[in-house]
Amino acid sequence: MNIDQPIKSTISLQNTVTYIDDLTSEEMFKRIQAVQNIPNICLCLGPERTRNEFLPYLAELLDDEEEVMIHLSEALGNMLDIVGGPTHAYSILKVLEKICAVEEISVREKVRVIS
Repeated sequence: MNIDQPIKSTISLQNTVTYIDDLTSEEMFKRIQAVQNIPNICLCLGPERTRNEFLPYLAELLDDEEEVMIHLSEALGNMLDIVGGPTHAYSILKVLEKICAVEEISVREKVRVIS
């Protein structure tokens, strides 16, 4: 993918806000759905806001259930172009490193496979 060409989000701004709110929902299904839409959320925010605001926010939410963390690992593994390309890969790696510290072996394994 060429990082010089803008990538378009497939969700509306209102849905983006809803998904961001759902990241902290008590219902695991809503959190999983929100995590699966992280790439679209980031596309709406743009690379700079994703790196400087959204990824640090995600790092704070890492105390979650195993299934949500696995989906989060998958979403982060596909975001290199969305954060601005290889030059900004460190912003994703910071979150993935925190996920690697999670006690659940299956979550750590998922990060290892993606990285």
